Amino acid sequence: MTWSRLDATVSGGAVELDVQGRVGWIEGDDILIATTTRSSGETERRTVLSTRYIQKPLSEGGEWLTRVAVTVPLSYTHLAVTELHNGHVLDMRAEVAVVNRPNIQIAGVDNLAFGQNWRFRSMRLMFGGAHVVASG
Repeated sequence: MTWSRLDATVSGGAVELDVQGRVGWIEGDDILIATTTRSSGETERRTVLSTRYIQKPLSEGGEWLTRVAVTVPLSYTHLAVTELHNGHVLDMRAEVAVVNRPNIQIAGVDNLAFGQNWRFRSMRLMFGGAHVVASG
């Protein structure tokens, strides 16, 4: 798996974060932790030190998560929360993705059914964080 979401909010200064599922990341992988604020500068790039799988208690659903240790403490808080709005659950969790694997492919949609207002969006690394580019 090349990306996941945080399982729990992680604070600035943390050197471990829990992501949903069994991701299979390895020591030396570079990961991006997406910002959960309006500032793209709070997207962080870190190197994986180690990982281990943890199963939640059955009383909490029994799902698997991966605890990821990173080589440098996080600088910012990254949220993993859900809120209920008008009967709909809004899942607001930072995405975490591996960015240095040679087999990662990023693909767009080639379909005109979306109409003239459709835009292609991509994320690219820039000094100080990730930047979303819209074109089309």
